[in-house]
Amino acid sequence: MNLRSTTPEDGESLLGFLRRLAAMNAYAHLGDFLSLVEVRYGRPMQEDLPILAGKLGVDVGVLERTAPHSSPDFATLDWRFQRSEVDPFCPACIQDGRVWKQSWRHSLVSACPEHGLVLQSLCPRCGVTPSSTKGGFRTCECGYQLQDFQRVEATAGEVHIARLIEAAGRKSLEENIGPWKADVPGDISRFLFFLATSDHSTRSDKPGKMPLPRTLEATRDFMVPVHDLLADWPRAFDRNVEKRLNSGPQKFNSAPARLGKWYQRLMSFRGAAFDPFEERVGKTVGRVFDGSYAGALTPDEGREWISAAKAAKLLRIRAERLVSAVSDGVVTGRLQHSGHGHRHTTIPMGEVDRLRDLRARFVSSKDAGEFLGVAKKQFSLLIECGFVQTASGDAKHPLVDGSVDLPALIALVDRIRDEIAPAPPNGRQVRFRDLNLRRTTDRKALFQLLRQIRDGQIHPVAASKDDQLADFAFCGEEVDRFIKGVSGPAPLTARDVADLTGWKHECVTHWCKEGLLKSSHGRRCA
Repeated sequence: MNLRSTTPEDGESLLGFLRRLAAMNAYAHLGDFLSLVEVRYGRPMQEDLPILAGKLGVDVGVLERTAPHSSPDFATLDWRFQRSEVDPFCPACIQDGRVWKQSWRHSLVSACPEHGLVLQSLCPRCGVTPSSTKGGFRTCECGYQLQDFQRVEATAGEVHIARLIEAAGRKSLEENIGPWKADVPGDISRFLFFLATSDHSTRSDKPGKMPLPRTLEATRDFMVPVHDLLADWPRAFDRNVEKRLNSGPQKFNSAPARLGKWYQRLMSFRGAAFDPFEERVGKTVGRVFDGSYAGALTPDEGREWISAAKAAKLLRIRAERLVSAVSDGVVTGRLQHSGHGHRHTTIPMGEVDRLRDLRARFVSSKDAGEFLGVAKKQFSLLIECGFVQTASGDAKHPLVDGSVDLPALIALVDRIRDEIAPAPPNGRQVRFRDLNLRRTTDRKALFQLLRQIRDGQIHPVAASKDDQLADFAFCGEEVDRFIKGVSGPAPLTARDVADLTGWKHECVTHWCKEGLLKSSHGRRCA
């Protein structure tokens, strides 16, 4: 068989390609051409594309990129949504000499995405519907020109659906449609079908049993709910969710239970392309739901009452700890019971905010030391001498982990910084971090020095606004004078007395033991 052949154009449907080949080989009717090549359009033909390619004289790889299949990259080639009884078209595209598009074969599409016209499928002269066996490339079965079919302007919703499906997996949209503009998911067909069937019911009440529309008229009616949701996004979708919450079984105490199977099906769609729908459900639930548990979709800050699990997550503590605090009455909340011994604990968001502020106010000793810039041992001295105040275990809130009041500590550092004294010329400077037991072994003198700094009696001579307390500089001479004034003369050791008097060290030690010399025993720090 010697046939004239060509290759499919981008976006051309397989059936449309066969129509074009029929016209190239002088066949006005597709059915006659298919009889000639001894093929019948349908699943068996598409399952055996190499044989079809051989008969048509085209590369099988080209046909594979045009033929529908079960797991396509593009929504237009999804086998499940392929029309089986009708092959509609756009009269304007036919007049412009365009090929038959893949999107026209999609059972959820009823409009031309380019011209905004309703697709046509019924000849005004003979009443025949173009299908896989009837009609030609440019004319009907009766010879009527396809470009002369009536042209009806499609609704905005119909055009939106057509553009979404044509762009899915291929390209970005020129304008936003619903929440989408870029990266329309390849499985958009399943999601649109879910939205369309949400308000329909079947005898078995199983979403998967809802049949696809077979005619263009059925498609237009079937997709109306989706048109409205996308045209007024997100308000129309929010109203739909609110309606479901109000009409769902009010005996249930959780939002997922109120939303039922619709919620479960929505959550089965994963990926960034579907996140806006989950976010809108969450915001609507947070705004109108009056039950205890809002589910995983709800933003925590959007609800007046949230579960203990969510509150604990916000506070970064264990849920058991929070539940115990509510039970003990130290945290505002309410306990509810359902079923066989199930206890539900909920916390008002105002209480969660208060606890969050309280936990942020008190920090650990480690964090407080890092804020001041001092070492761990020096921070212990600051606590011991009262320079830094800490909350005792009994005084602390049971949900607060830290013991140091951070705002009070910040205020103390700012006050010390604001009281800078003039530095003496050519004077030595001592950093706050060096005011420790390495500088003086007199613990009492050191503690009094630190308290004098705390109380504003001794001022720093250098402290910039970006410096930590450890970097504050104090007059070295003033520090030494204060320590010496508190400590008095340093005590002498037995060896010091021996060096001064010329006595033997052993004699001095013996006289001290006998009580002949007043003395005390202890180790002298280096």
